[in-house]
Amino acid sequence: MSSPLGSLVRGVAAGIIGSAAQDVFFALTSRVAPKPPEDAFVPPEPEQLEESAPETVARRAAALMQRPLPVDKARAGHAVHYAFGGAWGAAYGATAAMVPKVAGPLGGAAFGALVWVASNDLLLPAFRLAAWPIHYPVRSHLYAIAAHVAYGAAMGIAIQKLTPKKPAPSLIVHTSERAPEPVHMRAHAPDMLEAGAGI
Repeated sequence: MSSPLGSLVRGVAAGIIGSAAQDVFFALTSRVAPKPPEDAFVPPEPEQLEESAPETVARRAAALMQRPLPVDKARAGHAVHYAFGGAWGAAYGATAAMVPKVAGPLGGAAFGALVWVASNDLLLPAFRLAAWPIHYPVRSHLYAIAAHVAYGAAMGIAIQKLTPKKPAPSLIVHTSERAPEPVHMRAHAPDMLEAGAGI
């Protein structure tokens, strides 16, 4: 699909792949992941003490709809994580369709860094899911940036693979487009001589 809708669908798929890559990054770096200061963030809800930010979003969404979570909180949190990654992927897919140069690992990594700024530094604190950036040490920010760069790079590679390539221009000349056959004088010489003899 090369339509705007196709770009969005590819972006969502790429965003989900990027979210999976980020999960792999977290798993591989769990031993060196920095722990935020204990007093950095005071959650407004006591339930948040035992929740990740995606789990809190899932719980709040269920409460807003006045329905229980359809799955356990951990799975609901994972669903929010992948939905969030897919939503940013849709924005990236639309951007890559308009500016093809941003497709690929480098463009995706840059986009992932922008997602870090928008999510970790703005959205999470605004919705009381984390503290504002000034409350975290530089090491925590660097780790979060690396995680989002991994997300973006994987998303960029996925967009490259999922985007249909433009067909190469055809070199086949159709018979209707061929140049007219050259007229050879030798082949028509007897006819010309006969015509001349009648003058």
